[in-house]
Amino acid sequence: VHILQGERPRATDNKSLGRFHLSGIPPMPARMPQIEVTFDIDANGIVNVSAQEKGTGSKQSITITGAGNLNRNEIERMVAEAEANAESDRKAQDLIELKNKSESLIYNTEKTLKDAGDKIDEALRGSATEKIEALRRALQGDQEFEIQASFNALESDSHQIAEKLYAQASSEADASDGGKTEDVAEATNFTEEK
Repeated sequence: VHILQGERPRATDNKSLGRFHLSGIPPMPARMPQIEVTFDIDANGIVNVSAQEKGTGSKQSITITGAGNLNRNEIERMVAEAEANAESDRKAQDLIELKNKSESLIYNTEKTLKDAGDKIDEALRGSATEKIEALRRALQGDQEFEIQASFNALESDSHQIAEKLYAQASSEADASDGGKTEDVAEATNFTEEK
Protein backbone atom coordinates (compact mmCIF):
# COMPACT_ATOMS: atom_id res chain seq x y z
CA VAL A 1 0.00 0.00 0.00
CA HIS A 2 1.51 3.31 -1.11
CA ILE A 3 0.44 6.47 0.76
CA LEU A 4 0.65 9.70 -1.25
CA GLN A 5 -0.09 13.38 -0.75
CA GLY A 6 -1.13 15.68 -3.56
CA GLU A 7 -3.85 16.92 -5.87
CA ARG A 8 -3.08 14.93 -9.02
CA PRO A 9 -5.06 11.81 -10.01
CA ARG A 10 -1.96 9.74 -10.92
CA ALA A 11 0.23 8.44 -8.11
CA THR A 12 3.48 9.28 -9.91
CA ASP A 13 2.59 12.98 -9.85
CA ASN A 14 2.16 13.16 -6.05
CA LYS A 15 4.47 13.13 -3.02
CA SER A 16 5.18 9.74 -1.44
CA LEU A 17 4.64 9.66 2.33
CA GLY A 18 5.23 5.97 2.96
CA ARG A 19 4.43 2.42 1.94
CA PHE A 20 3.83 -0.94 3.52
CA HIS A 21 3.15 -4.47 2.32
CA LEU A 22 -0.09 -6.29 3.09
CA SER A 23 1.00 -9.92 3.43
CA GLY A 24 -0.85 -13.15 4.10
CA ILE A 25 -3.24 -12.88 1.16
CA PRO A 26 -3.59 -16.26 -0.56
CA PRO A 27 -3.57 -16.41 -4.37
CA MET A 28 -7.02 -15.52 -5.76
CA PRO A 29 -8.48 -14.82 -9.19
CA ALA A 30 -8.30 -11.23 -10.40
CA ARG A 31 -10.79 -8.82 -8.78
CA MET A 32 -11.46 -11.21 -5.89
CA PRO A 33 -9.48 -9.74 -2.96
CA GLN A 34 -11.35 -7.00 -1.11
CA ILE A 35 -9.00 -4.66 0.71
CA GLU A 36 -10.29 -1.97 3.03
CA VAL A 37 -7.88 0.93 3.63
CA THR A 38 -8.48 3.33 6.52
CA PHE A 39 -6.84 6.73 7.03
CA ASP A 40 -6.94 8.40 10.46
CA ILE A 41 -5.39 11.86 10.82
CA ASP A 42 -5.08 13.34 14.29
CA ALA A 43 -4.83 17.01 15.33
CA ASN A 44 -1.01 16.81 15.34
CA GLY A 45 -0.87 15.78 11.67
CA ILE A 46 0.01 12.16 12.43
CA VAL A 47 -1.50 9.82 9.86
CA ASN A 48 -2.35 6.24 10.78
CA VAL A 49 -3.03 4.06 7.75
CA SER A 50 -4.29 0.50 8.02
CA ALA A 51 -5.25 -2.02 5.36
CA GLN A 52 -7.22 -5.23 5.86
CA GLU A 53 -8.08 -7.96 3.38
CA LYS A 54 -11.68 -8.81 4.21
CA GLY A 55 -11.59 -12.48 3.21
CA THR A 56 -8.61 -13.53 5.32
CA GLY A 57 -8.58 -10.76 7.91
CA SER A 58 -4.88 -10.04 7.18
CA LYS A 59 -4.10 -6.57 8.47
CA GLN A 60 -1.10 -4.22 8.35
CA SER A 61 -0.68 -0.60 9.37
CA ILE A 62 1.78 2.28 9.28
CA THR A 63 2.07 5.56 11.18
CA ILE A 64 3.33 8.59 9.28
CA THR A 65 4.56 11.56 11.28
CA GLY A 66 5.15 14.93 9.69
CA ALA A 67 2.66 14.20 6.91
CA GLY A 68 1.62 17.82 6.86
CA ASN A 69 5.18 19.08 6.39
CA LEU A 70 4.34 20.91 3.17
CA ASN A 71 4.46 24.66 3.56
CA ARG A 72 1.87 26.99 2.04
CA ASN A 73 4.00 27.66 -1.07
CA GLU A 74 4.40 23.93 -1.77
CA ILE A 75 0.66 23.38 -1.37
CA GLU A 76 -0.15 26.28 -3.69
CA ARG A 77 2.39 24.99 -6.24
CA MET A 78 0.81 21.51 -6.14
CA VAL A 79 -2.69 22.94 -6.60
CA ALA A 80 -1.48 25.12 -9.50
CA GLU A 81 0.19 22.08 -11.12
CA ALA A 82 -3.03 20.12 -10.77
CA GLU A 83 -5.01 22.90 -12.45
CA ALA A 84 -2.43 23.38 -15.22
CA ASN A 85 -2.36 19.66 -15.97
CA ALA A 86 -6.08 18.98 -15.55
CA GLU A 87 -6.67 18.23 -19.25
CA SER A 88 -3.68 15.90 -19.67
CA ASP A 89 -4.54 14.22 -16.35
CA ARG A 90 -8.12 13.68 -17.55
CA LYS A 91 -6.90 12.14 -20.81
CA ALA A 92 -4.50 9.87 -18.93
CA GLN A 93 -7.31 8.85 -16.57
CA ASP A 94 -9.63 8.11 -19.49
CA LEU A 95 -6.96 5.91 -21.10
CA ILE A 96 -6.38 4.04 -17.83
CA GLU A 97 -10.13 3.45 -17.41
CA LEU A 98 -10.40 2.20 -21.01
CA LYS A 99 -7.48 -0.17 -20.45
CA ASN A 100 -9.08 -1.46 -17.23
CA LYS A 101 -12.43 -1.99 -18.99
CA SER A 102 -10.61 -3.78 -21.79
CA GLU A 103 -8.77 -6.12 -19.40
CA SER A 104 -12.07 -6.88 -17.68
CA LEU A 105 -13.80 -7.59 -21.01
CA ILE A 106 -10.97 -9.93 -22.04
CA TYR A 107 -11.13 -11.77 -18.71
CA ASN A 108 -14.94 -12.12 -18.77
CA THR A 109 -15.08 -13.18 -22.42
CA GLU A 110 -12.38 -15.82 -21.95
CA LYS A 111 -14.18 -17.10 -18.85
CA THR A 112 -17.49 -17.28 -20.73
CA LEU A 113 -15.86 -19.11 -23.65
CA LYS A 114 -14.28 -21.61 -21.26
CA ASP A 115 -17.44 -22.13 -19.18
CA ALA A 116 -19.72 -22.44 -22.24
CA GLY A 117 -17.63 -25.18 -23.81
CA ASP A 118 -19.20 -26.48 -27.02
CA LYS A 119 -22.37 -24.40 -26.59
CA ILE A 120 -20.65 -21.69 -28.67
CA ASP A 121 -20.28 -22.41 -32.38
CA GLU A 122 -16.71 -22.49 -33.72
CA ALA A 123 -17.13 -19.46 -35.98
CA LEU A 124 -18.17 -17.18 -33.11
CA ARG A 125 -15.57 -18.71 -30.78
CA GLY A 126 -12.85 -18.11 -33.39
CA SER A 127 -13.98 -14.56 -34.02
CA ALA A 128 -14.01 -13.74 -30.30
CA THR A 129 -10.59 -15.33 -29.80
CA GLU A 130 -9.13 -13.24 -32.66
CA LYS A 131 -10.66 -10.08 -31.21
CA ILE A 132 -9.28 -10.89 -27.75
CA GLU A 133 -5.79 -11.10 -29.27
CA ALA A 134 -6.33 -7.87 -31.24
CA LEU A 135 -7.38 -6.07 -28.06
CA ARG A 136 -4.36 -7.46 -26.20
CA ARG A 137 -2.08 -6.10 -28.96
CA ALA A 138 -3.82 -2.72 -28.82
CA LEU A 139 -3.32 -2.61 -25.04
CA GLN A 140 0.45 -2.84 -25.55
CA GLY A 141 0.36 0.74 -26.84
CA ASP A 142 -1.30 3.95 -25.74
CA GLN A 143 -3.40 4.66 -28.84
CA GLU A 144 -6.85 5.30 -27.37
CA PHE A 145 -8.60 5.09 -30.76
CA GLU A 146 -7.08 1.67 -31.53
CA ILE A 147 -7.91 0.33 -28.06
CA GLN A 148 -11.49 1.65 -28.27
CA ALA A 149 -12.03 0.13 -31.74
CA SER A 150 -10.71 -3.26 -30.58
CA PHE A 151 -12.79 -3.02 -27.39
CA ASN A 152 -15.97 -2.30 -29.39
CA ALA A 153 -15.30 -5.24 -31.74
CA LEU A 154 -14.80 -7.69 -28.86
CA GLU A 155 -17.75 -6.27 -26.95
CA SER A 156 -19.96 -6.94 -29.99
CA ASP A 157 -18.87 -10.59 -30.10
CA SER A 158 -19.28 -10.86 -26.33
CA HIS A 159 -22.89 -9.65 -26.63
CA GLN A 160 -23.54 -12.18 -29.41
CA ILE A 161 -22.17 -14.96 -27.21
CA ALA A 162 -24.37 -13.88 -24.30
CA GLU A 163 -27.45 -13.72 -26.55
CA LYS A 164 -26.81 -17.23 -27.92
CA LEU A 165 -26.26 -18.67 -24.44
CA TYR A 166 -29.42 -16.96 -23.18
CA ALA A 167 -31.44 -18.27 -26.12
CA GLN A 168 -30.10 -21.80 -25.55
CA ALA A 169 -30.90 -21.62 -21.84
CA SER A 170 -34.43 -20.39 -22.61
CA SER A 171 -35.08 -23.16 -25.14
CA GLU A 172 -33.71 -25.77 -22.70
CA ALA A 173 -35.99 -24.42 -19.96
CA ASP A 174 -39.00 -24.51 -22.30
CA ALA A 175 -38.16 -28.08 -23.30
CA SER A 176 -37.90 -29.20 -19.67
CA ASP A 177 -41.31 -27.61 -18.91
CA GLY A 178 -42.84 -29.69 -21.69
CA GLY A 179 -44.07 -26.57 -23.45
CA LYS A 180 -46.56 -25.82 -20.68
CA THR A 181 -47.47 -22.22 -20.04
CA GLU A 182 -48.84 -20.88 -16.82
CA ASP A 183 -52.16 -19.13 -16.67
CA VAL A 184 -51.75 -15.42 -16.03
CA ALA A 185 -54.23 -13.81 -13.69
CA GLU A 186 -55.96 -10.76 -15.08
CA ALA A 187 -55.03 -7.54 -13.30
CA THR A 188 -57.98 -5.71 -11.78
CA ASN A 189 -58.07 -2.20 -10.36
CA PHE A 190 -59.67 -1.95 -6.95
CA THR A 191 -59.91 0.53 -4.14
CA GLU A 192 -59.95 -0.20 -0.46
CA GLU A 193 -62.82 1.31 1.50
CA LYS A 194 -62.44 2.12 5.16
